[in-house]
Amino acid sequence: MSGESQRKFLRHSLDAKIDVIEGSLGVKLRFETSNVSQGGVFIESDLLYEEGEIIWFSFTLPGAMEIRTRGRVVWAKKDVNQDDPGDRPGMGVEFLDLSEAERAALEGYLGAE
Repeated sequence: MSGESQRKFLRHSLDAKIDVIEGSLGVKLRFETSNVSQGGVFIESDLLYEEGEIIWFSFTLPGAMEIRTRGRVVWAKKDVNQDDPGDRPGMGVEFLDLSEAERAALEGYLGAE
């Protein structure tokens, strides 16, 4: 069963840049996302982290605050259906440390969508 079929939360579209903070030097890697939920975010990338890996990342909700949090890679998908332009490689990342303000901003965005 793929990670996508195990979703707990409804996904909402989000076209945003995501910065992943890599390693002890704090190097930023920039990715994109196409959807978000209360539980996590999809990070589009050919560079995949291992399932279970903890990453630090940030992104900005349209008209709202920047979300800066840790997340756990729950699933990663490298192979895509070439006949489906919406099928992209990437990772499902579960939010771990959202502050109350970040959670409220996320819920506000998802409710307005």
